[in-house]
Amino acid sequence: MGGEGEGGGSISGQGPGHVHNPTTVRTVGLLTAMLQVGVMRLGLGALAVRRAHCLSRAVHTSTQKVEYKPIKKVMVANRGEIAIRVFRACTELGIRTVAVYSEQDTGQMHRQKADEAYLIGKGLPPVSAYLHIPDIIKVAKENDVDAIHPGYGFLSERADFAQACQDAGVRFIGPSPEIVRKMGDKVEARAIAIRAGVPVVPGTDAPISSLLEAQEFSNTYGFPIIFKAAYGGGGRGMRVVRGYEELEENYQRAYSEALAAFGNGALFVEKFIEKPRHIEVQILVMFLCQAAGVRPDRRPCRKAGCWVHLLGMVPCLRGGAQLEGGQYLCVTYVSGEKYPCVPVSGGDKYGNVIHLYERDCSIQRRHQKVVEIAPAAQLDPHLRDRLTADSVNLARQVCTPH
Repeated sequence: MGGEGEGGGSISGQGPGHVHNPTTVRTVGLLTAMLQVGVMRLGLGALAVRRAHCLSRAVHTSTQKVEYKPIKKVMVANRGEIAIRVFRACTELGIRTVAVYSEQDTGQMHRQKADEAYLIGKGLPPVSAYLHIPDIIKVAKENDVDAIHPGYGFLSERADFAQACQDAGVRFIGPSPEIVRKMGDKVEARAIAIRAGVPVVPGTDAPISSLLEAQEFSNTYGFPIIFKAAYGGGGRGMRVVRGYEELEENYQRAYSEALAAFGNGALFVEKFIEKPRHIEVQILVMFLCQAAGVRPDRRPCRKAGCWVHLLGMVPCLRGGAQLEGGQYLCVTYVSGEKYPCVPVSGGDKYGNVIHLYERDCSIQRRHQKVVEIAPAAQLDPHLRDRLTADSVNLARQVCTPH
């Protein structure tokens, strides 16, 4: 692929903000698709945090008693405008905000915008500080943080971070650790895409362990090829190689970048596509109200309107949208703790996953997106249908236990 930058992970400055939050599929033509399920992006930030009011730690079954606790304080484990956007959404919803910052970021704006701010990673380099999971969890527990939003980049695709939040009794605003593991590992994500029948560019089946494996791949598929970080994104740890003489230098540079940015230098190799169109498809996974058999259509919330109806995606049925299998999508606040909303992990058992169409992210610098255009201009309608169908199939494959 030409690039899959998310703008996260840069300590000197963040890339342009992204206008997407639920579940993301990054697709280059029909050759590749890569999914980030849940809240990996910051767009629709207010809606994403609003949905977090309804999250539960319980195992999601229709007969299980649900523990419900409203979110009153949110920490953002990120920096710069990424954190500020989440703070703004939280403030609009009356949620207290917590910032974390490295020693080098003492004067950064995100520290000033939060209600509370705490130093992490004392003595560490700037990027390493934001990757220091023990410090982040410690700050959250010591300051009664209800939930942590990872932003994008840094720890947003780290399953061990999502698991650490869960183990500490702090909600991770995003997908389950298992889904983060599946799609945060780009090599496994490729395998899942293949199982879902989604076309992908040629690439290695596992992270490479030596330069020799990269040479063997280039002998098979030819140049150019690209080294890519196996456990991260945002344009970091990506190096294009156009000849044998460039292999060793770019291998070492990609490894060092990935290690510094994500705490893991593992790399895989793909055939590099020259001047592709980088098309992304936005995915939304349904949330079902399953508490004590209560259906949103029978007990509509009076605090807010139906946001799915407002977005014009599916019909609104008195506060809920009817889905396949007779289930109902909870689309509003539920007015009392007795009636919490329960998300089914990464998609419900009826496969209720929908797409919100595509955006063109082809204008990039250093594998990081500069501008996003929605809808994508001059995209063949049949190709659009295939892209969106493949994206939904991939999301369902990710959410299916194996």
